[in-house]
Amino acid sequence: HTTKDVPLSDANTRAACDEARDQEIEIFTIAYGPSIHWNSGELVLQDCASSPEHFFDADYTGELMESFNQILKALVPLRLDS
Repeated sequence: HTTKDVPLSDANTRAACDEARDQEIEIFTIAYGPSIHWNSGELVLQDCASSPEHFFDADYTGELMESFNQILKALVPLRLDS
């Protein structure tokens, strides 16, 4: 999108997050890339996440992959079979 529609995009994202939260859906968010810090996107994603632990900040691909691994660990608890 362009910078002109950022406020509308932010409002739509916040509305979708509120709706999901109202339905008790667990929300993980990832702010990816340095450009996310230049506008309100990172703050919107922080606010959307279910908790501070559900928000990840990834500036490059390695951090993005680590963020997905952390989310996977949170969603799929370690199970040891005896």
